[in-house]
Amino acid sequence: DVSIEIGEDAFCLWLPQETIAFDASALDRKTTVTLGQGARFLGVETLVLGRQAMNETLSGIDLTDKRQIYDIAGTPIHAEHIQLSPNTLSRRTEKAGLADNTVFATLVYLAEDAEDRIDAVRHRLGSTCVASAWGNRLVVRADGDDSWTIRKHLIPIIEYLGIGRIPRVWQT
Repeated sequence: DVSIEIGEDAFCLWLPQETIAFDASALDRKTTVTLGQGARFLGVETLVLGRQAMNETLSGIDLTDKRQIYDIAGTPIHAEHIQLSPNTLSRRTEKAGLADNTVFATLVYLAEDAEDRIDAVRHRLGSTCVASAWGNRLVVRADGDDSWTIRKHLIPIIEYLGIGRIPRVWQT
């Protein structure tokens, strides 16, 4: 469980390295973010299904990944729930399923200016990314078969949304 509390008018950048799932792995993760008045949040979560360099193909997995974001009063602002199982993996070639992709990333930006930034974000999108904005949130989704390519698509967006230079760990 990860719990992040962002103080009034503060900015939180949540950029963990990719989570790599291996065959027969299990993960039950819950990330909860609470935003103070006027706070901003920029978070990216990336899931990699096996290591491409090792030619791994997953057939069994038990993964639950919940992300919930609330305002200071406890009102839900954003939520995601990802669940992968052997049944999911058996349909991995279907468009409505994983579409044969092995890397999935979600960027969430929560701030009063989120909707105002959508055009500039779309201008920076890579070919495997889509973006939408509503309310005080902007969401970018990216998928593909290589985590470095996904990361390269997201870096210009992360830099634009408020941090200037990306942390060194994301540059290598």
